[in-house]
Amino acid sequence: MAIKLFKTIQPDSFAIYLWGKKDPKLQEEMTRNLNKFIDRFNKVGFWVATEICQVTNLKDRVVVMERFIQIAKVPPLFHRILLKKKKKFFFALPCRTCTSFKTSTT
Repeated sequence: MAIKLFKTIQPDSFAIYLWGKKDPKLQEEMTRNLNKFIDRFNKVGFWVATEICQVTNLKDRVVVMERFIQIAKVPPLFHRILLKKKKKFFFALPCRTCTSFKTSTT
């Protein structure tokens, strides 16, 4: 489900989510899928934390934690989708912005 939801996010949604607060109607319309993805991520994170914290025995808690770590390993398909979205987003940016971003992160 997360990958299907992630595929619906447009690259522009990230920029509008961060800097489009001046026009709430546009922000709501353009970031709907991104907000759904964030909500899903938060619900899953809360569920995982709840499941781990409910186990009182240390050995059992370790087993639960190991299981969630195994489940959380990201499949290669998700990496390819993420890279494709990132490239689309950066191609939409002006060259000077990309250059300054690259120099600030190195």
